[in-house]
Amino acid sequence: VKTIARVKQWLDRQWKLANESPSVIYVAFGSVACMMSDQLIQIAHALAPYPIVWLLKAKCHNDLPSSFADNEKYLLLDWAP
Repeated sequence: VKTIARVKQWLDRQWKLANESPSVIYVAFGSVACMMSDQLIQIAHALAPYPIVWLLKAKCHNDLPSSFADNEKYLLLDWAP
């Protein structure tokens, strides 16, 4: 339930920040795979300009650039409702 509320709040904030016309990228590679660190970094840099919801195993969150931590533009989750 906490994750559902967090996702809804994040999406509502993106809506307001984009003057009620946002686009959000949803990224999920499944629950089995964990990419190599350099692959995650390359994908993160490519997606950096956009608001994203990224489903990624919690143990892989540390491999992302520090700009992804506590940034209202990116929502990192280890599972999706």
